[in-house]
Amino acid sequence: MSKMKILRSFAVASAAFFIACNPVSAQWQTPDHSVPIGRGSGTGFKFAAPGVAGQSLVSNGASSDPTFQTIAGPAFGTQTANTVFSGPTSGGAANPTFRALVGADLPNPSASTLGGVQSKTSVASQWLNSISTSGVPTSTQPAFTDISGTATAAQGGTGQSVFVIGDLLQANATSTLARLAAVATGNVLISGGVGVVSSWGKVGLTTHVSGTLPVANGGTNCAVASGTCVDNISGFASTGFLTRTGAGTYAFQSTTNGITRANLAQVAANSFSGNATTSLANESAFTITSLTSKASPVTGDLVVIEDSAAAGQLKKATVGSIASAGSVSSIAGNTGAFTLGTGLTNSVNDIRVSISSLTNSIGANVPLNNTANYFDGPSVAQGTSGTWVASGSVLVQDTTGPAAIYCKLWDGTTVIASGGYGLATSVVGSVSLSGVITSPAGNIRMSCRDVSTTGGIMLFNGTGNSKDGTVSAFRIQ
Repeated sequence: MSKMKILRSFAVASAAFFIACNPVSAQWQTPDHSVPIGRGSGTGFKFAAPGVAGQSLVSNGASSDPTFQTIAGPAFGTQTANTVFSGPTSGGAANPTFRALVGADLPNPSASTLGGVQSKTSVASQWLNSISTSGVPTSTQPAFTDISGTATAAQGGTGQSVFVIGDLLQANATSTLARLAAVATGNVLISGGVGVVSSWGKVGLTTHVSGTLPVANGGTNCAVASGTCVDNISGFASTGFLTRTGAGTYAFQSTTNGITRANLAQVAANSFSGNATTSLANESAFTITSLTSKASPVTGDLVVIEDSAAAGQLKKATVGSIASAGSVSSIAGNTGAFTLGTGLTNSVNDIRVSISSLTNSIGANVPLNNTANYFDGPSVAQGTSGTWVASGSVLVQDTTGPAAIYCKLWDGTTVIASGGYGLATSVVGSVSLSGVITSPAGNIRMSCRDVSTTGGIMLFNGTGNSKDGTVSAFRIQ
């Protein structure tokens, strides 16, 4: 009989086990962390490989080797429905068992975690509006502030959330309502017909009113225009010319001579009423200026005059008497024909003075950014003929330092006048020039040059009047 050597003993579930090694073969060697498994028939051991941390050695039946496994459902066997594997429901710590859940197993809920909630008996017309951190729900009847949106007509509302005073509601479809906005006073609500929305509008007498309006209601009681309509509203039955004799009173005059001059309309002062034509015509009012003129009246022709010595009364006079009273034979002792100079015109024996003039202003600042150059400011386009009196004024400034600014009034070729201004830094100065030029070669203008720095400016609105740079020209010949 071979010798057996006891290597180690250990207890599993109150039973003693001994691991023996057979020195005859290498089967007595046990790998690290492995569990020896008997092979049966005295042939030695084999080993269960180490499992993953946390796994347990689980039997796989009488004919299979046990293995290390993660404990799963089948390892616990079948259990009663609706039970959990848990510690005791109260008291001290104890081994876990399968049991039913109790309220203490569930945590209270919070704003950010789940937990157990108590049951709540439903109450008509109420809804859950909160759950406390103890898991107790509360309910209340909802208010309109708890509801968002607008109730539609199908929900018993109007479907409208905003109204304007004067709005009306009307169905614009079979299940919706719409606002009809108020309009200007004097309009009425007019039906659009069956299945068509109504609208505001004026009452059409030909389309919206039926029947004939009686006199008592402001009508004529007459459906067709005729003299009967006038009789209906006036109550007149006589014949002749109708005249108004007073407030609300009328009378009929004879058709033969019932109309007197007192019954005729008044005419304007100093006008005539009659026939000023050469043929038969109705009487009308006319004035002297409306009559036909005679190109060459003779001495004996009669004219109608307004007598200035008699408050403008209409009188007659002969052409000859008017010529002798109103003719001009000399002016300042000079006789003969007079020659009209530039700017003078005559019309119907009068002499008129009409002098051509031009003026213009700059609409924006003009920078003087080159000390060697003159820069054009305001100008006028007067043409190249005639003699002109020209004047100009500019407002200048230099914001970069003291400066001397020169200006000239000229036509682009001939200098009419020139001048300058010495400025301290940012100080504003005005340069005004004037003179006379004949047959100018180009537009008369004001031009300026900053001979000190490139920071000079011709201002257009330094005073706030937008006329700081202006040129004017008057033709005198």
